[in-house]
Amino acid sequence: AVRRAEEMRASLQSMEGEKVEWRCVACGRRNKAPLQVKYDERCDIIVHRIRRKSTGDDRIRATFRTERYRPTCTVCQTPIDYRIRPSNASSFHEPEGDALRAFTLLAAARAARDKEKEEERLAMLQKKKEDERKL
Repeated sequence: AVRRAEEMRASLQSMEGEKVEWRCVACGRRNKAPLQVKYDERCDIIVHRIRRKSTGDDRIRATFRTERYRPTCTVCQTPIDYRIRPSNASSFHEPEGDALRAFTLLAAARAARDKEKEEERLAMLQKKKEDERKL
C-alpha cells in the first residue's frame, strides 16, 4: 500500500502544472484545464437574508461550503467526473480525452492523503487521552 501511494505521488508530481484535455459529456465542448491547482479546496460563502414582515427588520446568516477543486467545463460548468445515469445516456455525449485517467489518479492520491491525515489526528487524540489518564 505504501509503495502504491509513492507511485501515485510520483505520477502526480510529473503531471503538476500539466493541462489535460477532455470533451464535456453535457455540451460536447472540448476543454483544457489544469489537473491540479495551488489551492486544492474552494470555499463558497452563501449569504441568507430573511425578512420579517411583522417587525420590518432583516436577519442575515452566512453558511460556508467547501469543495475540492476539479476541472469543469468552461461553458456549462459540468465537472470532469460527471457520472451519467444509464436511463438517459442517449442525451449525453461520449466522454473523451485523457483527463478521466488523470483525475482518477488525483482522486486516489487525495484519498490516501486524507487517510494519512485522519490517522495522524486519531493518533494525536489517543496520545492526548493517554496523557489525561496519567494525570
